Amino acid sequence: MISVGRSGSTLLQRVLNTSPDLQIWGEHGGLVRSLVEAYRLGAVVPDHRRNLDAGYAARELVLAPMDDQPGGAAEDAPPFRPWVSPFDGNTLRLEIADTITRLFGTHSPEGVRWGFKEIRYDSNDLRHLLELFPEADLVVLVRDLRSTIRSDFFAFGRPNFDWEGPGGRERVLDDLSRRARVWVRRNGDLVRFCSRSAERRIVLPFDAVASNTPQLASLFTHLQVTPPSPADVADVLATRSGSSFAEPHPAEALVEDCMAQLDVDHGRAEEIWERVTRV
Repeated sequence: MISVGRSGSTLLQRVLNTSPDLQIWGEHGGLVRSLVEAYRLGAVVPDHRRNLDAGYAARELVLAPMDDQPGGAAEDAPPFRPWVSPFDGNTLRLEIADTITRLFGTHSPEGVRWGFKEIRYDSNDLRHLLELFPEADLVVLVRDLRSTIRSDFFAFGRPNFDWEGPGGRERVLDDLSRRARVWVRRNGDLVRFCSRSAERRIVLPFDAVASNTPQLASLFTHLQVTPPSPADVADVLATRSGSSFAEPHPAEALVEDCMAQLDVDHGRAEEIWERVTRV
């Protein structure tokens, strides 16, 4: 389950975990990206095992003379290859997939589908993750631009701002605009990735979760798991989660005023949101 930060991923994680058939783990700081990067490297290097599979012993290959050495290589000698390694891309893929499975699946109850939520991945990460796990389901959660950047600002931006001093409004507007451009870039990338193939990929607006709409209920059907009781979902939705704020901040009026003047591609933002809500 992937989203941009401050999009309600913690809430959706908690809702999904009300199903007895799901175990959705929390964020891991992008750790899996490092494993995916190893898979990427294995996908582009030469076939390491081809000389081993030809019947040569590993030691013969690493000690084989080079063709341009004096006397050359014997006619029946194995060819020297600087890339020789005891694995190929497919072996690496299986090993990395098994590593990820053990990291997340070992402590998941038997017979329960496991997964994780993360806010740090982009379409490149997802493409390779789905190559590693072709039977996986991808859920992308998107929250509307204004709510996302407002939440992001009050969670991470406000400690750095003298919003009441000279130039405070301009600094707030610049910061909100930067966060809005990040929203467009990252959500545009995720939504575009999901639109390339609808199979096993769902784009879910945050409002469908917060308002407990039929679209949220259908997510459990799509995942082929036992739906939770309505009371369990209602209990989760009634409880504050993550780092949401219960009290309004004194800068609320200023932030709201700046929203009307964001330096962002509004047309692109509206197009992305239209695609999210249409789905």
